[in-house]
Amino acid sequence: PEQMRALLKEQGFSDVRTYLKDFEDTGELVYLTKDGDVVLTTINSGDSHKYSEDIRERAIETALGFSVVTEDLQHIIYPQDANDQWQNVYKDFARYTDTFYDAFDAFEELTLSDSGSRAKIFLSTIYEQSRNGNVITLKSNYDTGCFVLRIHDEEINKIEGGEFKKIEDDAWLISLEKKEVKITLKKEENRKK
Repeated sequence: PEQMRALLKEQGFSDVRTYLKDFEDTGELVYLTKDGDVVLTTINSGDSHKYSEDIRERAIETALGFSVVTEDLQHIIYPQDANDQWQNVYKDFARYTDTFYDAFDAFEELTLSDSGSRAKIFLSTIYEQSRNGNVITLKSNYDTGCFVLRIHDEEINKIEGGEFKKIEDDAWLISLEKKEVKITLKKEENRKK
């Protein structure tokens, strides 16, 4: 990122504060540089979706409350053969994103800059959680942010201090609007069987 920042500054892009890099099995997913810039890692590309990538995607979305899916357009801009033409690349991209990411419509589509802002909040969030009966309480030092709540065989009845959207069975996207959020789960007798 330091080399990229120097290059961007030379080209008149000194305001760039968020960088994207390819996924590495041993690397960090999101971190701050010594200059306070955000580095995000591509979780998946739009032209592939293997079983192992799906597991990685769901685990990271649960941990971070967001995901990063990208498509490298270099081969479209500089095509080597007919397979690199947009209409051909788009077929695979649409097939994977429409099929495998359909469950994640609850997530907002963000620019890289907006994702960087969310990542900064994620990295500096301090929170407490507790559960008493069917009420989950979350206290945070921010009144903004998102996380994925996975509750097996339970459903959310209501939320105070935030919003929720169902991602898939047993998974809910929670968006904070206050520093304290209370999530009330449906009582067992009121759950769908």
